[in-house]
Amino acid sequence: MKIAMPISSAKEIDSLLSANPDEFFCGMDFGGDVAYNRREMGYANLSSYEELKGIISKAHTNNVKVSFVINAQIYMPAQIEFMKKEIKQLSAIGVDNIITSCLTLMEYIRENYPNLGIIVTSVMGLFNSEAIMQFKELGASRVILPRDVTIAEIKEMKRLCQGVEFEVFIIGWKCSNTDCFCFGFHDRQNHSALTNLCCLDYKVTSKNPLQSARLEGFFRNNSLCSERACGACKIKELADIGIDYIKIVGRRLPLKQKMNLLNFINKVKALNNQIQDIKEIKVKTRRLYKEHFGIECTPEYCYF
Repeated sequence: MKIAMPISSAKEIDSLLSANPDEFFCGMDFGGDVAYNRREMGYANLSSYEELKGIISKAHTNNVKVSFVINAQIYMPAQIEFMKKEIKQLSAIGVDNIITSCLTLMEYIRENYPNLGIIVTSVMGLFNSEAIMQFKELGASRVILPRDVTIAEIKEMKRLCQGVEFEVFIIGWKCSNTDCFCFGFHDRQNHSALTNLCCLDYKVTSKNPLQSARLEGFFRNNSLCSERACGACKIKELADIGIDYIKIVGRRLPLKQKMNLLNFINKVKALNNQIQDIKEIKVKTRRLYKEHFGIECTPEYCYF
């Protein structure tokens, strides 16, 4: 089972390569008011093709693939035509895969750039095997499952979907909302106007005090988003199911945090190779979690 790792600057690559990821995923700031990859902030994206080309060169030298993200929910016709031109350049400089949400671009890539793998983003909301197989027919080589599917559902979908790779989120961010229904901006650090709506503090009131308490409890429990999210204790189960990639979230994170996440997941993978007992794996994984992040692992932040 391989690790897909975010990268947002050429300055990060040597450090990240030292921790042995299997694949990088990244986006680019093409300018304008709306991002083509759901990351409006510039610091989460590469700045130029030259930067991307350098990353690809070093990655490929170390047998690491590079995937490029184009996964907004909606593209206007002019944006699609723009991205078609960019895909030509992405293919020319050696990008391995395109992570996308756009059916038009999937068809375009399949017909014109067979060297590019097509990865269907979690934004498409693939909750069942029929949807996955439909995208396979469109040329998808891999699907990224939504954050809110269970281990049992993943197992059944994997059993029914042969010939397509599966990728699941493993650590870095969890939101109680579903990607395919989210049209919010994603910039918590620099622009207050673009702060994640799911991360705002809401106060709910009602004329009935008891009802107010219930509503506040509902919003508190159902508007949860956290960088603490983790599913690492399920790595062995996911490997047994046949999951191909586990995804570390965090294109916007500084290098130090990216490295901490990657080193933690590497340690958990090594632990799973040494121990067979699920309960013992879970106990030791939670101990590693506290060592790396300084907090206890708690159920409300678990992916699974």
